[in-house]
Amino acid sequence: MATNWNAVLANINNASDILAILRKILPLLDGKVDGTTLDEILTQLNKVAEDGEITIQEALETINLLEQKILDRTSAFDEAIEAAAAAGAGSNGWTADLVAYAGSTQKQFNDSQNNLNLTIINYVNPKMFGAKGDGVTDDAQAIRNCFIFMVANKATFNDPSYSEYLYNSNILVNAPNQKLVISGNCKFISENNYITFSGTKEQLGYISFSASRNSKTITLNQNAVLNKGDLIAIHNSRVSSLSSHESYYYDGEYKTVEASSGNVITLESMLETSYPAGIQDKVWKVNPIILDIRGVKFKSSGLSAIKISLSAYSYFDFNSENPSTSSGAQNSFNLDRSYSSYIAGGRHIKVNLSGSGTDYGIIIGNSQDILVEADYVFGARHGCAIGGDDTDMAAPNRRIHCEKMTIENSPTSLLHAADMHGNTIDCHYRDNYIKGRISLSGRNPKAINNKIHVHPGDIRVPIGLSQLIGGRVESINNEVVTSGGASYILGWLASSTIQKASEPTTLVLQDIKFEGNPNMVGILAAFNLPVSSNVILDGFELVGSAPIFDRLLNYSAGASAVKPSFIQITRPKFAVPDSIILIAGDAGLAGVAKQVFPSSGTTESNGSWIRNSDGTMECTIRVTATLPVTTTATGGFKTADIQWTYPKPFVAQPRLSPMIFDNVSVQIKATSAGTSSAKIYSFSNISVENAGINFDITAKGKFLY
Repeated sequence: MATNWNAVLANINNASDILAILRKILPLLDGKVDGTTLDEILTQLNKVAEDGEITIQEALETINLLEQKILDRTSAFDEAIEAAAAAGAGSNGWTADLVAYAGSTQKQFNDSQNNLNLTIINYVNPKMFGAKGDGVTDDAQAIRNCFIFMVANKATFNDPSYSEYLYNSNILVNAPNQKLVISGNCKFISENNYITFSGTKEQLGYISFSASRNSKTITLNQNAVLNKGDLIAIHNSRVSSLSSHESYYYDGEYKTVEASSGNVITLESMLETSYPAGIQDKVWKVNPIILDIRGVKFKSSGLSAIKISLSAYSYFDFNSENPSTSSGAQNSFNLDRSYSSYIAGGRHIKVNLSGSGTDYGIIIGNSQDILVEADYVFGARHGCAIGGDDTDMAAPNRRIHCEKMTIENSPTSLLHAADMHGNTIDCHYRDNYIKGRISLSGRNPKAINNKIHVHPGDIRVPIGLSQLIGGRVESINNEVVTSGGASYILGWLASSTIQKASEPTTLVLQDIKFEGNPNMVGILAAFNLPVSSNVILDGFELVGSAPIFDRLLNYSAGASAVKPSFIQITRPKFAVPDSIILIAGDAGLAGVAKQVFPSSGTTESNGSWIRNSDGTMECTIRVTATLPVTTTATGGFKTADIQWTYPKPFVAQPRLSPMIFDNVSVQIKATSAGTSSAKIYSFSNISVENAGINFDITAKGKFLY
């Protein structure tokens, strides 16, 4: 419909208003309108410029002409749009590139506006980048774009949509020295791929001047520019520099920087080990990713459901699952080369046995100062493991503390649910509910206040020793609720690892509470180590019926000639039957210092006994009888020999001491005295046909070697 220009012009007061209208209309015309007509219009405008006036009639005629030309242009543009639409321009977004306003196409404006909106909202999720989230469509690129934007704009991730984002290729998120916050209830799923969040590392050089334990400075072979608080890692890459159990068990540690000047780095805390200097003592600067991941779930049949590498100061409370059955190393949550972080919750499950795979629920590798308090971890082989690999910056695990979890593994694996490898230092499992068994490895490993349920029929020790370096190896206040078919509560998992202990070791089994089983032989199995060692069994309680086992500690020398320096068995918390052997194999421990719990008892016919804590024993019997003292003996007369079987045997011939109470006996002598019995008689100066004999005799000796 034509515009009623008469009505418009009726409200115009002067030529300036008319010119303003004309100047808004003219830019709408282009080459599709007849050029001659445009020239006429311009002539009219020039007339205004010359005399400053334009008549109403002239204005009306000019505007009506312009209206017709605009209709012509619109019609031509409509034809172009219809042709473009027939070719799919709308669905393909072509027109967004065709129209420009203020120097920007529609597409450019849309992109700018979208980024502006994301910046204003300050959180992102894959759907904002085109993901479907239906668990069917491959959303890999949208996921990547989401994280790329997140890193570039310091946005957070929030997805409360319960979407399932499928990705069919590996996704790597690099964010050195940056914190990423990820929350929601969405799920990332894949068949054969996984997501990795990572920082970066760069080698600064190597230690060029020997650095001693407890020092706070290291000297590099070249200058390094570092700031206070920067994180570095030191890696002694010499073969078996930490332990001979594996060639790739390297020494090293993570440290934070106090200051640096030239090639000298001052540390905020003292070195925990020494470095001889050389190109093998590598020093790395770690540019960690800092993560806060809560609520989301990662599920994949790849090598991991999620891998986090080179992270620090991070917080994790999410779920992961890996249902893979393929051979090779698989796990659900792989935390690699990380520092000072907290796994605050979540469920991490590696469901199936995969032949030669590792099958871990959680694996903590080459990391330091990590607190793990997941809700539930299950691995077909190991629910939770502390280990690592042999690549660069493979520092040992220090202070990995696994606490307050339910840790479970598959009974068919025949392995332990809570696992440590030999590249661990000062690590522990504490306050966990363990459905399976536990192993202790490395230097100063500990199991504290755990409840252990051995799978029915499992004959391996509930608390196993494997790949020990040495130090203080402690099981404290653990309860073995079910012991399966285990022969002992604590012992070595493989004899081949015993000979690779390299540092003095004190083995402590303290305040253990356990259930017996028909296969049980004793509580603790001990062997010689190639280094000096102590063995302590202190505070032990049998739950349930009387014990079936016949010993407390079983000792075998094994391949080493280095005996323990000290053995302690103290504070039983149940009535230990007299028949129980304290140390089976004690004959091989002659000369070893021992401390045991004192005990005593009385027999009906052989007298009483007292065992002392230092391994000595006294056996006493009172002889009261009327006997003839008529048998000729040197210097007098004697009774017939009296056979005395000691109530408890000695390990060497004891010394006999009498106490005479009658008026006939002058002496009490022995014709023989062995470790288990003696033949004794009363001696008198005179012959007495029926003498009242009354004396005590005490045998004093050792019941332990």
